[in-house]
Amino acid sequence: MSRKTRFRFFMKDDIDLLKEVLSVNPFSGDSVNKWAEIAENFMMVHQEKALDGRRCQERTSLLLAFSKEKNRDKLLRHGTDEENVEKEQLLQEVLALSEQAKFKTEKGKDESQKTQLIRKRAIKNMKTDTSDENDDSQCSVKRRKSNT
Repeated sequence: MSRKTRFRFFMKDDIDLLKEVLSVNPFSGDSVNKWAEIAENFMMVHQEKALDGRRCQERTSLLLAFSKEKNRDKLLRHGTDEENVEKEQLLQEVLALSEQAKFKTEKGKDESQKTQLIRKRAIKNMKTDTSDENDDSQCSVKRRKSNT
């Protein structure tokens, strides 16, 4: 019975993963397929390591969480100064992509809510206008009857 060994990320792996995240940008569009694409591209470079999209997403989320918390000890444990600087820079760029996608999503929701409100008001006004026209037509009909 063969058991998959869990892939362990090292500093170079984190850097390669973050570079791949930046090149594919899984924060916009179909994120599930993009994370799978990231994993596939990562495994082409690191052929001996088996990895899926979910694991890439989890690792990226973990690195971003460490970065946001300013938890440098966990983030920069085993790297050289150059690697640490590169990793921090890549994390800032990935974080910016993530925040930008969140902002666009929230902005889109706001615009959608505004559009729905405008539609509701328009429908309400149309109903009011229609009922006014019906009242006018009934009045004119009554007037005709009274005149005859």
